[in-house]
Amino acid sequence: MFVALSILCVVASVFAPAPPGGVKEVDPTDPNAQAAADFAVAEISAQSKAVNPYVRTSFEGTQQVVSGLKYDLTIKVAESSTCSKTDELSLDLCTVDMTTIHYFHAIVFWQSWKSPAYTLSEFNEVPPSDEEAKFQSFLSGNTRTYTNDVKQYEMKLMTFQDNLKSIQQLQANEQGTAQYGINEFSDISAQEFLSTRAMANGFPESDVELPMAPKLSTNIPTSVDWREKNVVTPVKNQGSCGSCWAFSTTGNIEGQWAIHKGKLVSLSEQELVDCDKVDHGCQGGLPSNAYKQIMALGGLETEAEYGYKAADGKCHFEKSEVAVNINGSLTISTDEDQMAAWLASYGPISIGINAAAMQHYLGGIADPWTIFCLPSHLDHGVLIVGYGQDGSKPFWIIKNSWGASWGEKGYYRIIRGKGKCGLNRMPTSATVA
Repeated sequence: MFVALSILCVVASVFAPAPPGGVKEVDPTDPNAQAAADFAVAEISAQSKAVNPYVRTSFEGTQQVVSGLKYDLTIKVAESSTCSKTDELSLDLCTVDMTTIHYFHAIVFWQSWKSPAYTLSEFNEVPPSDEEAKFQSFLSGNTRTYTNDVKQYEMKLMTFQDNLKSIQQLQANEQGTAQYGINEFSDISAQEFLSTRAMANGFPESDVELPMAPKLSTNIPTSVDWREKNVVTPVKNQGSCGSCWAFSTTGNIEGQWAIHKGKLVSLSEQELVDCDKVDHGCQGGLPSNAYKQIMALGGLETEAEYGYKAADGKCHFEKSEVAVNINGSLTISTDEDQMAAWLASYGPISIGINAAAMQHYLGGIADPWTIFCLPSHLDHGVLIVGYGQDGSKPFWIIKNSWGASWGEKGYYRIIRGKGKCGLNRMPTSATVA
């Protein structure tokens, strides 16, 4: 009963009208409040040194009945990119540049019996919130098309703010040495990120059963890095296409071909996106399926011959242009010691991983809590190219396909030996005769 009464008291206090002469929150949909805000913006704009006029994008504050109405407002404005102060146009027709936002605190009085009815009593520029300042800094370093669309800008700002919270959670609970922070993906929601840079629904089911790799001796070097042996091509970028599985596949075959044939060749992911009829192009696929499809097609063309488009397309595979072929594929043990032994002996390994903790990664050895990247949900295909140890932390070196500006120049280091993020659940490789 006491709890119920407490809740009722809180609700009543929120919705209770202000007492006579009291201060209440302004309603941003109230035409009179909007007119007060617009009057303030026009006056501030006229006095500013900006070449182009300010346009109001939002406002908040309070109002109070005094001799008329007193509005105490914080107003967010942006400079117009299409209008000048001398244009006799409604500012509603002006396009804004949301990279030029300013915040002003303004006090406006409305007295209907006077002319003009509105008076700007005082104003001063105030700094944006810390989060919006970070967002503005982010926009200055990343080209975005929504900076002249107020509604989309505000939506992206909200996403950015949500991502800052995720970054804080990841960093606070990180068990390794990884650093998380703002990067080129910081204005993309987790759902959008996984649907375009990974596979939001995880890897598709497959009936393909690959033969198992033989068990190997684990008497191996303390570190291996195939990048140093000229069997790994430069980091690529899959863009907004869920083709990570194709990059994982080609990366593995590039390594196998270089090791067995002595020639490193950058291979075509687009051929797999377009011509692999078992997998689903930009909607996801499996390396185990892709190996079989490559053998059925007759091989892979080079990146130069069959360039990447980051979109599903019509197959234009030319068998006469084949640069590389494979003669089989196999599954590697899920035991990470065996994985390391196989990698040391035979080359880079195609794997699946849960990418949920990767979006905000900047560098270091990642060891996120399991709840942040469940091993049971693999949604991203990548390539293990090496392993090592930093103090007491053994790690894998993973080549990603999000471009060289992400992570450690396109690479991801993650703790080895814990099955972290499911990285040991789907290791495979093609074989080259």
